[in-house]
Amino acid sequence: MNEQAGRRARGGGGAARRAERSAVHFETARFIERNIPNLEMLNEEALEIIERNAETVLAEIG
Repeated sequence: MNEQAGRRARGGGGAARRAERSAVHFETARFIERNIPNLEMLNEEALEIIERNAETVLAEIG
C-alpha cells in the first residue's frame, strides 16, 4: 500500500488563515444625525436651586 494514500491533505498554515481574515474589510455604520434641536428643561435659576440644595445635603449628611 502506498504511504501517501492514507495521509490526509493539510488544511493550510496559520499564517495563511490570519492573512485571509485580515484581508476582509467591514464598513462601519455612520452615526445617526438627528435634526432635533436641543431643549432646555430647566432655566439657570432652577439649576442654581438644585445645586444649592445638593450642596446643603452633602454638608449635612456627608
